[in-house]
Amino acid sequence: MTTALESLPRVSAPVEHPRYTPASGFWEHFVQEYWMKKPGVFRNVLPDLIATPEEAFEGIRASWKRQETDIRSVYVNGRRLTPAEAFTFQPRAEETLEPYLSRITTDQEVTFVIYGMQVHNPDLWIRSREFLSGLLPLIGVPIDVELELFSGKYRVTPRGPHRDDASNLSWILKGEKTMLIWPPDFFEKRGVPTATQRGQTWPRDLCEPGVVEKYRDEAIVLHGKPGDLLYWPYNHWHMAVADKQDAPIMLNTCLYNRQTADALGVVLLGMLRQMDLGRIDNFGKFDPAVGGRSRAPENIVSTLANLGGLCASDQMKEILAERFVRHASASGFSEVPPKVSKALPGEVGTVRIDPRFPIHWRESGGELRVWSNGHASTLPNSPQLVSLISRLNEGAAVKVNLGQEAGLRSLLEELQATRALTWSA
Repeated sequence: MTTALESLPRVSAPVEHPRYTPASGFWEHFVQEYWMKKPGVFRNVLPDLIATPEEAFEGIRASWKRQETDIRSVYVNGRRLTPAEAFTFQPRAEETLEPYLSRITTDQEVTFVIYGMQVHNPDLWIRSREFLSGLLPLIGVPIDVELELFSGKYRVTPRGPHRDDASNLSWILKGEKTMLIWPPDFFEKRGVPTATQRGQTWPRDLCEPGVVEKYRDEAIVLHGKPGDLLYWPYNHWHMAVADKQDAPIMLNTCLYNRQTADALGVVLLGMLRQMDLGRIDNFGKFDPAVGGRSRAPENIVSTLANLGGLCASDQMKEILAERFVRHASASGFSEVPPKVSKALPGEVGTVRIDPRFPIHWRESGGELRVWSNGHASTLPNSPQLVSLISRLNEGAAVKVNLGQEAGLRSLLEELQATRALTWSA
């Protein structure tokens, strides 16, 4: 086994953003040496945990209040539970973290994954976005970013070694965690058959107990303790191993890398939905007496025939620009926390934003289109609003008096609802 480890000296981050911002030069070094190249472990990246185990548990609890079945996976003794079975693992109202983990892992191995943690606990999204703020200018806006939480008591990842579409930056929040990593072509060179489904690939034979052991000594070992950061590129095979008596918690920042065709499909689907082309009830009539060459559905073909010119049209460019700006304002997260109450703390105060996440805006006649933290809104245009946005984007602390400047209220309420605004008396 080989181990990849970097223990970096902790250098003070900028005074105004000290807590979840890596030291100066961290991301430049990371991109040059590691990004899309090799896995590694990093220590002393932040002065504090990006989230305490208790804060992570609040996100877990919030996720179970949602009825969607695609926001979690639960495995017991290696078998993935059905959605109905999985709901039996919902935390009880009075439970705290340790009693909850002890209860669900008694006499059985349990692995659970919570997807979209940025929505279940918005504070985790705000902190993770701050953490990534120095990386995205170097690599571009990802096609998608998601926070995923992994926990449970289990000896190995239930699915065995696998790889998926995401490059992972994984924080250890509780306990210790070991990841075994293999290079992209490792199993191919050894003639191990693989299978792919929904963007995930795994060696079929290695899911059987004991089979992976013969390849374990050739793995790159990433071992982390609370506060450590693990990284592996999307094209590397990976599998977790653990002491089944421990219940570590990992918060993964998943930066999705997709093939060009897949990425274009994601973008195109979003744009077509935004164009509101209406519903389609069927693919058209089908002749069961198929002979010779079967015909394609005419209603689909006719719609696609218009896309050639449509993709080069000003309308499509506007839709794509809007989609990109909104995505960029969310730091690449396709799903962001919902808006909160727009109520402002008072009528008089000082407001500011974090200038690393500027407010995007565009004037269009009498309207002002505004994007902040992954949300978009349209306001009546005025020089007063444009001036306020410009000053906030410069990092200024702006004094406001809504009794005298009522025209600012709509914008400030929108920034308050999207968690972009800091207000002080």
